[in-house]
Amino acid sequence: LEGFEVFFCRSVAMLRVVATWMGVAAQQVGTHVEEFHPEMPLWTCDGAGCAKEVKSVVLDSNWRWIHNGQYTNCYKDGDWDPTLCPDPVTCAANCHMEGNSEEQYKKTYGIKTLDDGLRLDFVSTTKYGSNFGSRVYMLDTADKYQVFKLKNREFTLTVDMYYMPCGLNGAVYFVEMDADGGKANAEKSGGNNKAGAKYGTGYCDAQCPHDMKFMQGKANVVGWNASHTPPIGKWGACCAEMDIWEANSKATAYTPHPCSFTGVYVCEGVDCGDNAKEERYDGVCDKDGCDFNSWRLGAREFYGRGKDHDVNTRKKITVVTQFITEGNRDDGDLIDIRRFYVQDGKVIPNSNVSLAGVSGNSVTDKVCADMKSAFGDIDDFTRKGGLKAMGEALDRGMVLVMSLWDDEEANMLWLDSDYPLNKDPSIPGVSRGPCATDTGKPEYLREKYAAARVKYSKIKVGTIGSTFNGQDDEDDDDDGIWDDDRRLQELQFEPGLLSPASPLLTCKRKPGRQRLAKPDSITGIRTALQTQYLSLPFFEGTPFGAELDSDYPLNKDPSIPGVSRGPCATDTGLPAYLREKYAEARVKYSKIKVGTIGSTFTGSDDDEDDDDDGIWDDDRRLQELHI
Repeated sequence: LEGFEVFFCRSVAMLRVVATWMGVAAQQVGTHVEEFHPEMPLWTCDGAGCAKEVKSVVLDSNWRWIHNGQYTNCYKDGDWDPTLCPDPVTCAANCHMEGNSEEQYKKTYGIKTLDDGLRLDFVSTTKYGSNFGSRVYMLDTADKYQVFKLKNREFTLTVDMYYMPCGLNGAVYFVEMDADGGKANAEKSGGNNKAGAKYGTGYCDAQCPHDMKFMQGKANVVGWNASHTPPIGKWGACCAEMDIWEANSKATAYTPHPCSFTGVYVCEGVDCGDNAKEERYDGVCDKDGCDFNSWRLGAREFYGRGKDHDVNTRKKITVVTQFITEGNRDDGDLIDIRRFYVQDGKVIPNSNVSLAGVSGNSVTDKVCADMKSAFGDIDDFTRKGGLKAMGEALDRGMVLVMSLWDDEEANMLWLDSDYPLNKDPSIPGVSRGPCATDTGKPEYLREKYAAARVKYSKIKVGTIGSTFNGQDDEDDDDDGIWDDDRRLQELQFEPGLLSPASPLLTCKRKPGRQRLAKPDSITGIRTALQTQYLSLPFFEGTPFGAELDSDYPLNKDPSIPGVSRGPCATDTGLPAYLREKYAEARVKYSKIKVGTIGSTFTGSDDDEDDDDDGIWDDDRRLQELHI
């Protein structure tokens, strides 16, 4: 198949996928690749504790190949095939959306599962091209999104922003998408959506993005502008949006965006509030929102890289967001959105506003109105219903979105630098972060920070005060596989193979399974490992590292002084077991120093927080590229 480019717009920004056959959203279902959904845990909490469920995530439909049911592209080089897609309904009927395999999720899109969450990589390159960023949604079942109702609740997650430089945005947020991905609404509107949530359809947000290829089962082909970056159509996909976490390692904000309608609305014309037409504040959604950005509100040492900040982005951060209602009732109006952080065993209250005429440390209607007045901004938040309208959307239920993206329209300046550029940064509200105004350009980021990535983990939802306890998630009891010292059950010894006369220790699976022949070379050993069977040299006196972390020698009673050398079971050091189960194991050695007595350490964690971040704290002016 011939290559083509795919673009995706998120908020005032854009992700770009360059691939040979990966593509955009369709509404029929392809049969070439079976869809895979990476697992992700979710904890639900109350006063009695937290219960863990295993959920999964799905990649947004805009990243998928669409075709005619065989191998002919419906969309190529930024434009639609005029034969397959002469109009919205015919296109949806003709075009099939293809699944993504587990390998594609990992290698093509950089979406990788962790024991307790998810890692999203910024740049992933295969023989088909390069992918930049991704967007996924949490699923409840294989074909339904997980719906969250957050009024009088709190939402907590742990983030790792170390490898997120200026110009990138690791975003976790909620939107009022349809739980089925828009399948039912497509039928009501005469559309054709057979793919649904299983294939990541139905996205919408408060920016009313025009780049979504299908909306409510109809292709967005009317007025399609293939020369725009990204290519866009006449329609926009609008819905309420609650930004929990928009951040890199230098700046962060949380922002409610209410809309003047319920559910998903496909807009056109003035209702979309397009910037290019100078109709931003005439649309149906509050695009600016009420953003609580600590830097913008005067607390410039609160969030950032290193120990001089209250919240240190060189370490993992637990982020707690509480949705407070009138009378603390589930049916009360939303009156406050509060923020806390947990790091190094401490609960860190949100920063206080340091701005003339504004006071508070959370999002309330008064803080929002006062902030808009102090900044000279249009108060579209109040006009669109403020917190009451946002709370009503939360009460109806919203879908969790997790993404990593860069910004081809505004270079993420609205989050971490000076914006807009035609205003003096000394004017209140213009400076939003410490980043230089030219370090967010996608060309620069994609070349220099190809290794950028973000981790989202330990996602919890529950009653107020139930999802965190002031202790670090780093030190809880759930270490996944990494604290597993249980007895080895997968492998069994052959009788007699532990005698000193045995030159070779041969391990095999439980009885009843076919055993491979003994390998007699290093190549054979590797082959045996790859096929989950193992024969490897046994050197007398070194049984699987037991002399380091278990009982050794094995022919002595562990109660004898000196025999017990560590807490590990005596059979968990088998190489076959380790190489299969702990393939991701790794160690890091750094900051090697030599010197006179007492000169190489200070008695503090300075090595964790020193000034040498490599490229990850680089906010200098762009010199490599002249754009």
